[in-house]
Amino acid sequence: MNRKKALCLHFGFIILLLIKEIHGQPNYYRTAASGRWNVISTWQHATNINGPWNPATTFPTATNSDTIIIRNGHLVRNIANVTVDQVFIEAGGTLRLCSAAMTFANGPGTDILVDGTLMDSSSTNTVFNTGARWRLGSYGTYIKTSGSSAVVWRDNYEGGISNIPATANWRIQKTGTQNPSVATVGGMHYPNLFIENFTTSMYTPAVAGYFQGSSDYPRIKGNFDVGGSGTGTVTFTVDVTHPTRIPVEGNFIVRNGNILRLWGNGFDIRGNITVDGTVLYDHDHGRIFELSGSNNQTISGNGIFKIWNLRINKTSASNTVTLLRPLTVDNQLEFVNGKIVSSASNKLIFNVYASHTGATSSSHVVGPVQKVGNAAFEFPVGKNNIFRPIAIMDSTAFVWFEDFGTGCSTGTEANGFSSPNGTWTVTNTGPNETMANVWYVSAEEQIGTGRCGEGCGGNNNRTLHLSTHPLMFGDLGASYFESSSTTCSFLGWCAITNKRVESPTINLTGYSNITLSFDYIEFGEGSNDNATLWYFNGTSWILLEDLPKTNCCGGVCNGSLQGGFVRYHVSLPASANNNPNVRIGFNWTNNGNGTGTDPSFAVDNILLTADAFTAEFFRANPSVAVGAPLSPGIDSVNSCEYWILDRDYGNASKTVRLSWGSGSCPTPNLPLLLVARWDGTNWVSQGNGGTTGSPTSGTILSFGPVSSFSPFSIGHGGTPLPVVMGPVHVECSNSQSPTLTWTTWSEMNSHYFDVQCSRDLLAWTPVGQVEAAGFSNAPRTYSFAFESFSNEEWYARLAQVDFNGETTFYGPWALNCPDSGSHNPSLTPNPGRGAFLITLQAGSYSPLYLELRDLQGRLIHSQSLSCKEDFCTIPVNVDVPVGLYSVSVLQGGAYLFTTKWVNLGY
Repeated sequence: MNRKKALCLHFGFIILLLIKEIHGQPNYYRTAASGRWNVISTWQHATNINGPWNPATTFPTATNSDTIIIRNGHLVRNIANVTVDQVFIEAGGTLRLCSAAMTFANGPGTDILVDGTLMDSSSTNTVFNTGARWRLGSYGTYIKTSGSSAVVWRDNYEGGISNIPATANWRIQKTGTQNPSVATVGGMHYPNLFIENFTTSMYTPAVAGYFQGSSDYPRIKGNFDVGGSGTGTVTFTVDVTHPTRIPVEGNFIVRNGNILRLWGNGFDIRGNITVDGTVLYDHDHGRIFELSGSNNQTISGNGIFKIWNLRINKTSASNTVTLLRPLTVDNQLEFVNGKIVSSASNKLIFNVYASHTGATSSSHVVGPVQKVGNAAFEFPVGKNNIFRPIAIMDSTAFVWFEDFGTGCSTGTEANGFSSPNGTWTVTNTGPNETMANVWYVSAEEQIGTGRCGEGCGGNNNRTLHLSTHPLMFGDLGASYFESSSTTCSFLGWCAITNKRVESPTINLTGYSNITLSFDYIEFGEGSNDNATLWYFNGTSWILLEDLPKTNCCGGVCNGSLQGGFVRYHVSLPASANNNPNVRIGFNWTNNGNGTGTDPSFAVDNILLTADAFTAEFFRANPSVAVGAPLSPGIDSVNSCEYWILDRDYGNASKTVRLSWGSGSCPTPNLPLLLVARWDGTNWVSQGNGGTTGSPTSGTILSFGPVSSFSPFSIGHGGTPLPVVMGPVHVECSNSQSPTLTWTTWSEMNSHYFDVQCSRDLLAWTPVGQVEAAGFSNAPRTYSFAFESFSNEEWYARLAQVDFNGETTFYGPWALNCPDSGSHNPSLTPNPGRGAFLITLQAGSYSPLYLELRDLQGRLIHSQSLSCKEDFCTIPVNVDVPVGLYSVSVLQGGAYLFTTKWVNLGY
């Protein structure tokens, strides 16, 4: 406590009293000891603020006293109705309002000033006469333990509740049978706010005891502390759907054993976040944690922190949010300004379906980022105010997926339902009465527009859901019957239900760190009518999660609104790793008390994935930080930046995309670019699968998926040809009209192609001209149709002419069209792994010669081929790095055909 401030307030109060002495004989009361308000021995009386103090002859009221002081160390309880004025609670003093009402009269100055503690435990509302006001000192404390109005304290604060000091304390405490009330709307401002429980059972406030509403929102000027110093635990709900997120100017704390359920739009937090308990999101509102302000922040704790949306919106790009614990985003991270700082042990993790927006040089992640699953994803990483993302581009197979197919098939029971994964079954897990509800698979509860449940129609996308018995109403979608003693006794409609629907066996051999994801809706009635998620480890069924209730489309579920599907993620236990006998199940229970609200439960798009990748950007010379040796085909790597991209678990191969921008060194020469990977000994080429952008900013893809992961950097090859030639072939509409078709993979300063013909490969005659692209990093295809030729053999070549007049020749190619029934040359397999087969017609094709060139046109491999039959398939083995190559077959100096070949490595 700041005693100076407390003394200043105390002396200020004394000065007010001395002024009053000038106008008349005052009566001062102060506590002599702890006790009841209306007991005389509790009080002392004086006519001068400095004493002498004598035992009181009556207890103080508004009519017999000018000031009333509750002293340090004294607790006064009010159990009889009384009207008072000019009450001052010293630091260390406590006034507890118990069973009776206290009325504050409107006197001069503040009518009750709290430097100590004011505890409102009264079931009767406190009354403030017109004009009467109260105030908390800088370190005063207000405690609410009762269900009486909290609004009266909001509306009668001196100068308005917005003036409440941020350093004061407001404690919502469960101490007995009453549930304390809170104030949400009406411009409510809190200082440090504590939600505490001092009973032996979990405190779960009803609507009046948690934050809710849409017309306004509470403001928290200090810390928000769920749990506080309570000896019990709290489940506190925030269901404020106002567009403005609840501001927390101080720290956000959820203590061990306590739960915060975020159903509303979310929080705007300016201080640090510590979660040692549990944070859950339940419904389908914004569910955003926004971190803002001009200070650096941290996120720490050892509890469960399920976060749907995260927004980084700091005042300055230099402001940071440092992770002192791993943090998982389930849906979206929005970067506005400021950076997230992560570390190897405290990663930022994007769950299976999570994404991000807005990453820039002023807002990104400094440190490692992990992506769960195998979907395409750009890692929002950077350092030193440089945003330099790396991406995995393609998706590979997931471990297991169940979407129950399409087609309405209403009334199809889940027990015995056969899917491509196997057969689903239903097991009784408790009492089931004659009209117990039933698990179905149909489109009676499909995911419709806006992810709202709807009946058959549309895409008829089937789901697994819980509905009524066939002898009652049948398959109504996620709509259950909750019988009561009346319906059961008189109508025989007894519907107590305890059933678990169980998946086919899932073989997870070879997989570890498995994440389960699905879309679902659920309501019911608390734990009485409830869905739970179960896991079978091959020996026994284990409760995995008591799934949170979800909201309905258009508002809170009321039995008539459609359920809103929510995506959910959970990690399977370690016993699932390499386990061939895993199953998952969903259990539904309803207790037959006649109370409950639709929807029951529905689930779809169940996905198991076992892949995860972690990436981090480094602003350093990779030749120094990682290693310098270069494999053949790489002349250099970027000298100031590189990435780590690791496959943490799983076996997916991914195409990798790197980026460059301002500060990259050297400035990329696009035709020379390639993706380089450190294999532990050398930088090796992963090829060039395409580039975007310009020398100042752009991206490059590896050529095909990468199966090994390690440091990556942008590499450069040798001096490029002005045109990197792709496939070239001759097409014949008939034997007299050949067409030459060619593809370029890249062009630099290319003006036009001069098409030339020859009969002897010595004298060449121009026959036409085709305009070139000039500059291009994307494949472009050209063609030229020749006039009729005699049956004698002709050849064609291309003279590529630059804008500066320099000429480069490509070819020649034989123009003779094959006879009917002949075979065009081919190369298979493509892509391949260090080997391929050349298939071609024999005859004049022997002897043959093979050339393999890289993207820069450099000859990487060559060899003679032999074909002595009429039709040949020739095996070729090449030891070259992973990448994209041009393969040509020549005869007598002329190209018979040229094609692209992708080498995936051995």
